[in-house]
Amino acid sequence: MELNDITKNIKAVSDKYAKNCGINRDKDWHLLKIQEELGELTQQHLKLSGRGRASKTPEEHRKLLEEEVADVFAHVLLYAHNNDINIEKAVKDKWFTWLEK
Repeated sequence: MELNDITKNIKAVSDKYAKNCGINRDKDWHLLKIQEELGELTQQHLKLSGRGRASKTPEEHRKLLEEEVADVFAHVLLYAHNNDINIEKAVKDKWFTWLEK
C-alpha cells in the first residue's frame, strides 16, 4: 500500500472518530494529538523497559507499544495532510539527500 493510500484511510478513520465524538479538529488539534500520542508511546516504552510501573505482561505492553507507534505515525500523517505538507517529498529532501553524498 502506498503512503498516499495509507493517509487516505487514516483520514477516513479520523473523520469518522471526530464525527462520532463531536471533535473539532483545527490545526492546533493535530499537533496536540501528536504530543498526546507521543506521551502514551513514552509511557509504554518506560513500562516495557522496566522504568515504569508495569500493570500488564511484557507481551501486552509490547502490543500497546506497537499500537502507540501506529497512533504517532497516523497523527503525523494527518498533521502533514492538514498542513499541505508532502511528507514523501519532505523526507526525500531532508533524509535521502544524505544517500547521494
